[in-house]
Amino acid sequence: MIKFRKADKKDLKKCTELLADSFWGYEYFEPFVKNEKRRYRFEHAIQEVNVKAYYDKTAMLIAEENGEIIAVAQLKSPEDKDACFWDYIKAGGLKVIATGGIKNTFSWLDMFDKTGKVCHDYKEPHWYLSSLAVSLKVKGRGIGSRMLRDCIIPYISLHGGGLLMLITNSEKNRDFYKKNGFEEFSGEMMEFNGYKMGNWGYRMEIDDSLYGAVAV
Repeated sequence: MIKFRKADKKDLKKCTELLADSFWGYEYFEPFVKNEKRRYRFEHAIQEVNVKAYYDKTAMLIAEENGEIIAVAQLKSPEDKDACFWDYIKAGGLKVIATGGIKNTFSWLDMFDKTGKVCHDYKEPHWYLSSLAVSLKVKGRGIGSRMLRDCIIPYISLHGGGLLMLITNSEKNRDFYKKNGFEEFSGEMMEFNGYKMGNWGYRMEIDDSLYGAVAV
């Protein structure tokens, strides 16, 4: 049986591992660090810092089966504040520079700002799904769709509803979000370090009427 809940601090290491493994090979990290082993350490450090910096600022939701975390989502509400420079430093930001180098770190941050701009510059209050990852052990079982349907959307509904937005850089993910009822509202090709990458924005209006909600 799959259970949904908010992550505890003791879950952060496992959440980081799941995110790093699930996003390995994702377009978001391909333009940076040519050596694969080093690139994985770079990606892992980014995920670790992001998880720690935003744990107290956003809702980190997890799906758990037989005591094992099988999916993770990081969800920012309209009221949540962004992490500041010192939040990243306290979360171990220097480790990112140590693994990826100064140039790659700042190039990645520039990409991060540019790809997210379509959602972050949106004037109306909105929820933002910064990441949704499923364990490689359960890929193909529809866990991502269940995480949206039975956890993320009900959580937003329980907390007043509103507009949910996200971006993806993967063609495969475009099909996933369309299948799950999202509207694609933007799309463009970007180039970073000579690597061309798609960037698509998605949104869904969620009302505050409770349906199939779970307590998280």
